[in-house]
Amino acid sequence: MNDRYMFRAKRIDNGEWVEGYLVIYPSGKYEIHKKCVEPPDVLAIYEVDQSTICQCTGLCDENGKKIYESDIVGFIDYSSTENGYSEHYCRGQAAWDEETASFQVTERFSAESYEVLNRGCKVIGNIFDTPEMLEEL
Repeated sequence: MNDRYMFRAKRIDNGEWVEGYLVIYPSGKYEIHKKCVEPPDVLAIYEVDQSTICQCTGLCDENGKKIYESDIVGFIDYSSTENGYSEHYCRGQAAWDEETASFQVTERFSAESYEVLNRGCKVIGNIFDTPEMLEEL
């Protein structure tokens, strides 16, 4: 997926999310550049808050929505019991893991991150707009 190199962040001027390509200037200014559809070949440039920059994982949730680091995803996880398997509804954060050099999901019982991100998870929020979703666990 080409979206792996996409980023999103909150705009400095109005706090709205914008996604596109990240440009970092030596002056310390961060911008997202986004090609607009109308009119064709116009480039929209937005200065963004550095603390909200999230990279796209290159994967989509069950509804086709792009998953970004710092997204909170809901998913079903399974654990072994005496009577077979038990289902658990879980929520976790998509985050970059240096050790495995991959995007992982926190708060898993047994599933591996690739299983969560590649099968049936749903983006339900992010740590900037809905941090309470992780605190409730």
